[in-house]
Amino acid sequence: MDLLEPVAVDCGRMADQLSRDLGAAGLRVTRSFDLQSARHALRDPESCSCPHHGTAECTCQYVVLLVDAGAGSPLTLVAHGHDGMTRLSMDGSEPRIAGIIRASVGSLAALSPAQA
Repeated sequence: MDLLEPVAVDCGRMADQLSRDLGAAGLRVTRSFDLQSARHALRDPESCSCPHHGTAECTCQYVVLLVDAGAGSPLTLVAHGHDGMTRLSMDGSEPRIAGIIRASVGSLAALSPAQA
């Protein structure tokens, strides 16, 4: 998995913007979710810096996007966020898709926290 730098943007907002930007580039984006993977991550507090991880006050959100360019296996994009910060990871190496993702993340990261 290729891990991108954390961005001060809400996870849901990040996933919505990435879906729009990738769709506008002609890619098919499917919002997916693997409950078992998420449950496993919740059991590993070292994989998440949320101070309330696993409690009722936890603000963690997981969004899994499958990005398909129509030429084989889709790229998997995982957004994990809490407290207004989101960390993305990509599984796949399609340079065109990765470039669109990085540009989209960069445009969101450039916004002030109030705008994001």
